[in-house]
Amino acid sequence: MEKLQELVETTVDLDALDNHEFIIKPEFSDDLKLVRDKLDKLKRAMDTEHHRVGSDLGQEVDKKLFMENHKTYGWCFRLTRAEAGSIRNQKEYREISTMKNGVFFTTTAMQDLKRDFDKSTHIYNKTQSGLVDEVVTVACKLPRDQHIPSTLSAG
Repeated sequence: MEKLQELVETTVDLDALDNHEFIIKPEFSDDLKLVRDKLDKLKRAMDTEHHRVGSDLGQEVDKKLFMENHKTYGWCFRLTRAEAGSIRNQKEYREISTMKNGVFFTTTAMQDLKRDFDKSTHIYNKTQSGLVDEVVTVACKLPRDQHIPSTLSAG
């Protein structure tokens, strides 16, 4: 069981488990690390755009203007409904949808960043999937007494 535990600790990002994410550590693979670095850079650029938009609109970031990864629209901005008038009739801001919790909108820069982020996320997941297959293959080759007992794996 020690070898299996070592394999898991070496390959699985245990910090991500707190967010119910099951991912391979980027450090496990040079390819994965390159894509993770790109994703981090894109996220920082999205944060910069978030602050730029907040400044341009005179809206307080994370109080009136939010950046969200919406389940339908992906990465975009949301203004509270009370503040939504600040983007109306401004060509730079494209309204996506109005809902109870506010108005979702984007900018050209944010659309480009979102597209790159989505593409990189797809590459990351595809690369990670191949690594998971490798880890499972290695785990299956461990001696039988190194596997987790069935009473522990059920729970």
